[in-house]
Formats: sequence, C-alpha cells, structure tokens
Amino acid sequence: MKINSIFQAIEGEGTRIGTPKIFIRTQGCDMNCRNCDTPEARDSKKGKEMTVKQIIDEVKKYPQRCVTITGGDPMEQPHNELLELIKELRRRRYHTTLEITGSDESTPTVEKIFNKADFLSFDMKSPSAEALFPFHKSSVGWNHKSQYKIVIERWEDYEFAKRMLRKYVACDIVLTPRNEQMIKQLHEKVLKDGLKCKVIKRQEM
Repeated sequence: MKINSIFQAIEGEGTRIGTPKIFIRTQGCDMNCRNCDTPEARDSKKGKEMTVKQIIDEVKKYPQRCVTITGGDPMEQPHNELLELIKELRRRRYHTTLEITGSDESTPTVEKIFNKADFLSFDMKSPSAEALFPFHKSSVGWNHKSQYKIVIERWEDYEFAKRMLRKYVACDIVLTPRNEQMIKQLHEKVLKDGLKCKVIKRQEM
C-alpha cells in the first residue's frame, strides 16, 4: 500500500469529532477536488510503499485504540491489501473507521471491505468541490454504521445537501461549513427547513 503518513491526532470532523485517534493516511486520489484539504496526499506517484505488517508496527507505537484509514482515498489502494489491513486491525481490537469518497461501484470485494470496518465515513462531493466523479449511490447501504459528510462552501452546496437528505432519508448526514461567515446563516436555514442532519464545524487537527 502507498502511505502518505501515520500519526496521532484528535478527530476534527464528523460525528466522532474530539476522539483521539491514530490516522493512517493513504497516498493517491483521482477525485481532484478544488477544495481538497489534503492535496499532499493526491499524487499516487508519491508516498511510501508499506506492507500491512509495517503499517501495524507503526500503529503499535501509539497508545490510542481508535484508527481511521483515510487519504487520499483508501479505496484506490489494492483492495486485497486494504481488506487485510482492516482485518488485522480488528483482530488486534482497534476500532477501525474507513474514510472514503464513496465513488466506488459496489462489488463483492468492496462490500467485504465495508462490512469488515467498524465505521464508514463517506464524503459526498458537493458542487463546490468540482470533483471528477460523483458520489455513487451504491455506497449507501451501511446506514447503521456510517456517516455522510457534505462540505458547505457555497449556497448551491446547501441545495445539493437538501436533495441528498430527501434521497437518502435514512442516512446520518453531516453538513460541514467551510467558512466562519456562513455558520450562523447555515444554522438558520437548517432550522427553517427542518432538515434531519447535523451541522458540525471542522476543527484543525
């Protein structure tokens, strides 16, 4: 697997915000989002090739028992290696979150990976991301252990979020305001529209 970095930090976004974790950041993402917050992890030609054993050895250096595999997009790594890594983390009793773009087609291998993780965090790409690939609807189906995050940078993103909330009514959807200026108005809009979602401001790790 291509790894960008392995580090400990406090979770800075989503429903698990504030949780001390170990982050395994994979290298490589084809989405090319305009507002990517980790551009250093996009180029698949960079990063360090590591075996599952080497990754586990690095993880063991930290005291936390919660691990998030993020990126980049972990689903761009060899699926057999990613599945092996999740299985090994679970075997060692680490609570394991998989943080991905949700652009993958549903296949038996992808489903095995999703089923094995303790928690799934999907990034629904709003219009301001100008991503190359849309959020794939086949990624919706693990509602009992997942969250769907939408970055709100422009008000067209909010309209997109409203459509997603109507479409995926059973999902736990988190709206993440990109800038401080829109937070108050976003709160007002969510209350006025009666949206079933969470508004959680991203914190720097």
